[in-house]
Amino acid sequence: MALRSEEARQWLIRDLCLRSSVSLAVSEAERKALQQLDLPYFLRKTSETMPADNKTVPPELVEAIQTRLTAMRSDPGKEG
Repeated sequence: MALRSEEARQWLIRDLCLRSSVSLAVSEAERKALQQLDLPYFLRKTSETMPADNKTVPPELVEAIQTRLTAMRSDPGKEG
């Protein structure tokens, strides 16, 4: 539901909550709960920038993954 207009978000929530497997009361409760969920980055109602991602992958891990993938591509029958 990210990066949608408020009207489009409301319609999408309504459509996603309506289903025959649950009662109308449950669908309505889900819809109300989702509409109250305030995620300003998804609703674009903030002037703040997204926080920086401080979780960087160690270069050794990246190298190990790349080495393994290269080995698997060169010998597809070998998995271990």
